[in-house]
Amino acid sequence: MSGHFTWFDLMTTDTAEDERFYGDALGYGTQKWDGPMPYTIWSAGGVPFGGLMDLPEKARAMGAPSHWLGYVAVPDVDAAAAKATSLGATVLVPPTTITPTAKFTVLADPQGAVIAMYSSTDGGAKPVANVCWHELMTEDMDGAIAFYGAMFGWTKGPSMDLGPAGTYQLLHIGDTPMVGVMRRPPEMPMPAWGVLPWGAKRRYGRRGWQGGRREAAAWPHRSPGWGVRRHVVGPDRRGLRGRRKVLAAVGPPVAGS
Repeated sequence: MSGHFTWFDLMTTDTAEDERFYGDALGYGTQKWDGPMPYTIWSAGGVPFGGLMDLPEKARAMGAPSHWLGYVAVPDVDAAAAKATSLGATVLVPPTTITPTAKFTVLADPQGAVIAMYSSTDGGAKPVANVCWHELMTEDMDGAIAFYGAMFGWTKGPSMDLGPAGTYQLLHIGDTPMVGVMRRPPEMPMPAWGVLPWGAKRRYGRRGWQGGRREAAAWPHRSPGWGVRRHVVGPDRRGLRGRRKVLAAVGPPVAGS
């Protein structure tokens, strides 16, 4: 199976603070990786779904903020990287072997949003259950939709009118909604992917995150069929939206949503 998100890395300027923050905010468990570089594995309900690592020096030098990086499963990383390049993407990390059965690569799509691809020959590239939604905020929606359709077979589904913010376009794998695409809001300095996990350990309040270790504002809005969706501002002051990183958390459906 390919075309689904299979792993998520948080690349950050402060791993210790983010480990505490996401443990408090979303109840994530952690385990140190016994490998050649500092890396912490995230888990939800005991199931690994991603990792935590320092933002690479090369990325910092290029002005990249702390961010979540999603990995999409593909049959062959080398072939996918070559195809992405032919479609206008820029390979940031060339195809790299992780284990004898797994490889990954990192690229910037033609509009500049960063995404990774992963392939495994041992059946390890499974969909991530902890993350319920993915959003691409981009400069050129039509160009992005064409690129990801060619790369991963994502097709256009229904769309929603967001008023002054433009159109929100769903992309599917078969009949299954996979991602949403929207125009980059002015407060976001560059095109980027957003990650929306299920639920939360702590309660939200109009004045912020109740029980969080650091300042964390949260403002809710309703998503039809999903419940209340809240954008939670994390502690990293070099985040994608203004001065801090933004994580969107989706709570369970509520009456009238």
